[in-house]
Amino acid sequence: MPTSETATLAAVETTSLPEVTDAPDQPQLSDAEAAALDAFQPAAEGTPDQPCNLTGMLATALAQSSEVQQGLAELPTEQRSVANAIDLWDGQWPEDSSSGGKGLLRALLVKAVTAARPDCLTVANHGPALFLIPDSHTTVVLAVGSGDWRWGDLITPSDPLQPVAADYFAGLASR
Repeated sequence: MPTSETATLAAVETTSLPEVTDAPDQPQLSDAEAAALDAFQPAAEGTPDQPCNLTGMLATALAQSSEVQQGLAELPTEQRSVANAIDLWDGQWPEDSSSGGKGLLRALLVKAVTAARPDCLTVANHGPALFLIPDSHTTVVLAVGSGDWRWGDLITPSDPLQPVAADYFAGLASR
């Protein structure tokens, strides 16, 4: 005969959390952008006995990525500053990062950060990380971060009261 504790556990097991794909702050990608995201394979960040340099790994991965080039090509010029800089994340995702080229750049960055070792996600950063990306006959600057932040901040839900689904991070990494 089930006890009240067993009934409570059964109720907990059948209660589902919201799907990550339903989150309003997830970028909406076209089929071509989703294919680019699937093709993007960021390198693993060293071995556990080495210090973490996620910023350096991301600088190399983003600068050499044809998928990043695709995102830049789709980016309207009005989303770049006079200095050809793109504010990709400054503690929160800008509203214009939910689709188009900026949405793809955001998804690529999230995939790369999600693939990092867990200890890399807690490394403290101060000020923006600036990534110099060759683009045709110029250089684009991707700016990530502002003030005090950690790489793990990029892959947590923007609403701290929103529950995180058990497969939230796995869902991001599988994209």
